[in-house]
Amino acid sequence: MVDVRLQVLVGLPEDEPARQNEFRSARLRFKNAKIVIIEAPDVGSAFASGGGVNFVLTEDEAGSIASELLEKLQGKYHTYTFFVQEWFSNLRIAATDLEFAWS
Repeated sequence: MVDVRLQVLVGLPEDEPARQNEFRSARLRFKNAKIVIIEAPDVGSAFASGGGVNFVLTEDEAGSIASELLEKLQGKYHTYTFFVQEWFSNLRIAATDLEFAWS
């Protein structure tokens, strides 16, 4: 299992100004994670700076993780990619399921 704790922007542009930048804590849980691949950040990126990062999470189609690795796993696995915008790099996970929960 891999847990990713995050702050989700829940404020909307049409909200009153005090709420537009409101965040809420949440957790992504990758169940039965068997493969986690972290690409090195781009050397020209802000990876050495402290603070949070923004990312885009997608459920991938075949090819994001080598088929030779996925074939070794028992059962059905989904592959997910986090593209970390500030680092210009990806984190890839193969897991049986993904669960989201507010915390």
